[in-house]
Amino acid sequence: MITIEHVLGLPRWLGRTLVRHLPVLNLHRRLELRLLKRWLGDSRDRKVLDLGCGRIPYGLKLPWDSVLAVDMSAESLGAAERLTEYLGLDGTFSYVAGCATASPLQDASLEGVVCICVLEHVEEDRLALEEMHRVLEPDGFLFLSVDCDERELALDWVERLPVWVKRALAHHWATPAKSLREGLFDHLADRYEVVRRYSAQELQSTLEEAGFKVVKSSYYLVGLGAAIHEAGHMFRFMDVEEGLSRVIYWLVSLFAYPLVILGEDGKRKGHGLAFFAIKKAAV
Repeated sequence: MITIEHVLGLPRWLGRTLVRHLPVLNLHRRLELRLLKRWLGDSRDRKVLDLGCGRIPYGLKLPWDSVLAVDMSAESLGAAERLTEYLGLDGTFSYVAGCATASPLQDASLEGVVCICVLEHVEEDRLALEEMHRVLEPDGFLFLSVDCDERELALDWVERLPVWVKRALAHHWATPAKSLREGLFDHLADRYEVVRRYSAQELQSTLEEAGFKVVKSSYYLVGLGAAIHEAGHMFRFMDVEEGLSRVIYWLVSLFAYPLVILGEDGKRKGHGLAFFAIKKAAV
């Protein structure tokens, strides 16, 4: 598994190139980035919060003037800070320890919030949205992506195979479940500590109750993209988190992307759900 420490050990030119191209190796992140650029454009003059930044801040992928990265993991913040310093971006990024429901940030201090696949891990999601609303200035934007619970498997044909074939193809956790879909969702919830998934209507209502005006929304990771995602997690010969299987998943994601986006119309239900909303100005 490639870690920040591996990147920092590379020649600087190679490390910088690798980090800047990491989004093309992850279908989730690449499709989210495509939506954000389409909805927001390449505006540079913004002060943006990267909430739940992890070890590789999402802000690395966009040319914003100022990015405040927040995460509750001191280890992740340390790795992210070392990475941005290595890339010569330490003047653009600043780091603060905090969680989604309680940050030390001032009211109305930011022009945008990016929250990528974080909300589904937060027990008090409504409180987290209210906190994002608090730190945004009026008309500030929120780009939010979450796991979606509305779709069936793109690989639903596997469900109809004989049990012995399913057992040969799928990981041990998949076949005892009522369905492969249920097994996959339960496995991902356990592996990534997911506490909920969302429907579009449910999340839009929650955003509006928290004081946001929803401008755009879209499903993503459908069709071929969904099939690649499912195969990478479900089949015995794949594991998107480890070793050679991860490299294979990256390469398939890279070369299949032109075909993947042909099916990304935003209307068919996918594994991902993205919203672009603004903070309503006070009347």
